[in-house]
Formats: sequence, structure tokens, C-alpha cells
Amino acid sequence: ESTADEIGIKILDLLRYSKISQKKIRALAVASVVPKLTPVFEEISFDYHDAAAALLMDASNWNTFVGDFFSAPNNVAISIRDNASTQSAFNTISQSTAVGGTRGLYLNLGSSNTINQSYIQGSTAAWISGSTGTVISGSVLVSTGSTASALWLAGGSVNLTLSSSTLIAAGGAGAGSRALFLDANNTGLINLSTNTISGAQYGVSIATQ
Repeated sequence: ESTADEIGIKILDLLRYSKISQKKIRALAVASVVPKLTPVFEEISFDYHDAAAALLMDASNWNTFVGDFFSAPNNVAISIRDNASTQSAFNTISQSTAVGGTRGLYLNLGSSNTINQSYIQGSTAAWISGSTGTVISGSVLVSTGSTASALWLAGGSVNLTLSSSTLIAAGGAGAGSRALFLDANNTGLINLSTNTISGAQYGVSIATQ
């Protein structure tokens, strides 16, 4: 039984394969004859259609935010994404707080973006897909979803540095939650240094890279 994140990643992969920018999607409609899947696709619509993000960087470069508070109770707090294959790159979030109902941070097809000394909270706190050279340091990532992850790396991301940070995931034993989830097909150097992990059923879960 697939989760919203697993189905959402497959949809994003199909869009990338078809060279369709996620930004071009303005609305979502679902017709389902499987009632138990309806809430899953409702979650996908909130998670991956992020026009209501508190902070949206769309193919935006060299921005720095220090000491800010971003809140989106029903959506993504911070969304950093590409636009028609133009990446968002070299952006920095520092000493800030991001609290989202679905994602604290959503980073899609970005390059060399940095999260430093910040607090990130969401159902999945930080979801990074298809991105290169992401750096997270001195930060606290808190997942509130019972089956979600504090940090989810997916979509063929390249290189990740995670250091001196705390990853906390709800759920505990039997729930399937993961503090750090390295999904399939990421590449490059994944550098984990001096981190604290707690609360999840799995501290670090690694699929085939």
C-alpha cells in the first residue's frame, strides 16, 4: 500500500520524464473508485501543489533569509523549486523557523542551497528531490507525521551534507516513520556528521542508491 509521498514521487518522475514543469500545474482533479485512496490523493494535492507556500522561490538564485518565521498550516512553509528546468540555486535559510502542515521545506531540482541553524517542522519536515549539493547544518528537523520522515532525500539527488543537526520523527516503533530516509537512486557523496536522531521507528533508512 503506497503512501502519499511514494505516489507523489512517481508523479513527479513522470512529469520530469515528459518534460512538464511542475509549475505549469494550476489545479488537480481526482476521480477515484477506491475510497481509501481518496485521502492519499488529497494529501498529494496539498503536498505537491505548493502555490500557497509561505515562501516560494521559483527559479530564484542567491537569496538569503536570516531570522525569519514561515508558517503554512495547510501547506508547505518553504518551497524552493525549478521553473522550466531553470534551477533555484545558492539560496540560504539561516536562523529561521519554518512550520508547514505538509512540509516544512520542499526543495525540488535545486542546486547548492543551504539550511543553517534553523527549525524545520512538517508532516515530513524536509523533502528534497532531484537536487544537487544541499547543505543542512546546525538545524532541527521535526516530522509530525506518524509514517513520515524528518528528512527525505529522493528523485535522484546528488550530494548531501547533513551535520550537527537533530532529526526527530513521530510514530515510534511499528509506525514506519524514519528520521532520515535516503530513497532510491540518489548519487554522489552523502556526508553525515555529528547528528542526533530520535523518535522514529527507523533512525536511518537507505534504499538502493
